[in-house]
Amino acid sequence: MTLRVLIAITITLVILETGSYLFDPPVTTIVEFLEDGTMILDRLPDAGLYIRTSKGTRLRKNVRAILRNHVFGVPEVEIITNSLGFRHKELDKKEPNLCRILVLGDSITFGDCMPNKLTYPSQIEFCLNTNNQKNRTEDVFEVINAGIGSIDLENEFEILKESCLAVDPDIVIVGLYLNDAFGSPAFKMLHPPPILDKSHFIKVLWDKTNKVRVVHQLNKWLTSQEKIIRHEKEKFAQLNQITGVGRPGSQIWLNQEIYKNFSDWGYAWSEGYWNRVLPILELMQKSAEQNDFQLLVVFFPVAQQVYSNYDNSEPQKRFCIEMEKRKILYLDILPLLREKVRKDHVQIFFDHCHYNRGGNAFIGKTISISIIRHFFKDDNYNGL
Repeated sequence: MTLRVLIAITITLVILETGSYLFDPPVTTIVEFLEDGTMILDRLPDAGLYIRTSKGTRLRKNVRAILRNHVFGVPEVEIITNSLGFRHKELDKKEPNLCRILVLGDSITFGDCMPNKLTYPSQIEFCLNTNNQKNRTEDVFEVINAGIGSIDLENEFEILKESCLAVDPDIVIVGLYLNDAFGSPAFKMLHPPPILDKSHFIKVLWDKTNKVRVVHQLNKWLTSQEKIIRHEKEKFAQLNQITGVGRPGSQIWLNQEIYKNFSDWGYAWSEGYWNRVLPILELMQKSAEQNDFQLLVVFFPVAQQVYSNYDNSEPQKRFCIEMEKRKILYLDILPLLREKVRKDHVQIFFDHCHYNRGGNAFIGKTISISIIRHFFKDDNYNGL
């Protein structure tokens, strides 16, 4: 009887283990710490890659990570960080002919769904250096990706203060997004005990448990956010039509999307967003004056704005007014993206805010044009 029970348990475990591989293939992250050569295998997409500090989230320094089976369908992405914790090679001594550009931003800039050479900061560097080669100049551009997923503008300013002396940038680009007033929530994942870590079934079970925990914690975070934004959310509902059936792309549909996502990017349609963001941009501008670099702020839209037939660009209009008032150089990329998708009939997003390969290439080219025109006064440059 005992033998039958053991056989039945063994067969059940084999079925569960085999079934978990068939229905939930492993998502593996390999993290290699370049400092000591150790390696960690984990199912979690950012295992070992992020650290939490008193001043916000940072990328772990000197790390090589391989992300497999990304949520956006990208089979494999390599991420290497340097001793400053940036997704960039180690910085060499700055030569006189080198123009160094530091790019601050969130996951849109970091681009963990892309090989580094396809992210928009790398595309900026490619466009600028290709232009210099065509003109046979000896000047060289180096563009440093200092983006980190799920951070806000205040965190980006802290990164600028921490790294400014070491980087010595000539230009700092801030990739501002509609949800940068507040940091996005980050949740700690639980790991199975080492003795059970070899079982894929146990990992799947642990992963499902983590997802339930994250949903619960996310709902708690959203509830806390609602307390902060409730007044302005309801004010938006009073001033804009959000009831009725809105066809995708219509004015009602876009209003409904803004209202539904007010805890995230919809907050940019409120005064509270600007009350938080503008003082930080002013501090960044002051830092630019004190440290002798140029500041360029690029405002990223949400996909719903780009694809909608109705042009609701209220945050972008406010952005342009406020940047003009403060004499901060800026680029509103929304009208250019809208023109791109209507002219070429292309998809440029993976989701509501992260750009695919074509989107990153277009943004890199667009920002390179802005840099040449703003800082090098060449109005004839139109990219590659």
